[in-house]
Amino acid sequence: MAVALAPTVALADSAEGLWVGRAILNQVNEVVGAVDENQVRVQNPPTLTTPTSDQAEIFLMLHVDGAGQVRLLKSVVIADGNPDPLVVEERLITDPRLFAEQATARRLAAAAFEFGDPRSREVLNAVAFAAADAAASSAPAASVANAAGTEPEQELAAALAAAAAASAAAGSPDLSPSLASFVEGTSFQQAAAPAAAAALETAITKYDAGLRGNDLQNAVRSGVLIGLRTLSQMSDGATLDDLPMSGTLAKGSTVNGEIFLGAYHPSNPFRHRRNPAHRGGYDLRRKLTLSVSAPASGADFDTTDAGVDRLTGTYQEEVFGLHKPLGSTGEVGLRTKGTFILDRIGHDATLND
Repeated sequence: MAVALAPTVALADSAEGLWVGRAILNQVNEVVGAVDENQVRVQNPPTLTTPTSDQAEIFLMLHVDGAGQVRLLKSVVIADGNPDPLVVEERLITDPRLFAEQATARRLAAAAFEFGDPRSREVLNAVAFAAADAAASSAPAASVANAAGTEPEQELAAALAAAAAASAAAGSPDLSPSLASFVEGTSFQQAAAPAAAAALETAITKYDAGLRGNDLQNAVRSGVLIGLRTLSQMSDGATLDDLPMSGTLAKGSTVNGEIFLGAYHPSNPFRHRRNPAHRGGYDLRRKLTLSVSAPASGADFDTTDAGVDRLTGTYQEEVFGLHKPLGSTGEVGLRTKGTFILDRIGHDATLND
């Protein structure tokens, strides 16, 4: 019996589809030096990576859509996109909420990657800054009201309104599903009132102490952010399903991306649930660069013996947060370098459709 295959579709971008492979890391920079026979300290500059005695391997998955947007994936389900058993049509899914809906599928996952959502800090800052700015502008009248022994209800109401408006603005439709769920949750929605109250109290205290203008605003903002520390820890749990990267996955091109992992993210390596001293860690940032080599054949891609498109090149990563910054001005993190191989295993240009 003949099997009906999905019709061939012209690719909007020559690299569109799912690319799977690995990075082999075999160089690192040095964070400590040594003393030679003349008692002179010897150390390579931290910007230089040197070969290691062994190597590490990282599983890589990248997706390219029809517009050429490259995304680094941490997990993807390859599902049967057509209920007709005679039609081969794959569907790529990265949204965990959709995993259970697939009757037949296989899942690929990269243990080396977890993506926190850096916008979680922006959302909290929106609440804190709105409350602080409203409170700072209300501080003179509120201070007079306090001195007269009356409650500054009108000024407090203005600060509350500003914080509430910031909360509503933060719930914009472009938030990731994980962060949107956090913003819509009870903990976040109830944060506006105490944030505004704390802002107004701090504003009055700092105003009476003589602070004015930007100094007053900054002091109040700092106070509010400290007050929102618990909420900030909760927001670190927001995650991204994939990481958008800049650049083009093509011969001679470079692809860049930055992974954020908050101090209280469940996967932060500094955390230890049974040690109270290690409930939080440090914010981690991983800067990735994939420099694609020109294929040996001069075509868009190399081809394996099985006729699969392949790209190779250099993989570089720089990590901040695991070690104190290196370099004269602290501009250098932990660096590693190696090579990568990526094979295209699918041409689906969409995710979660």
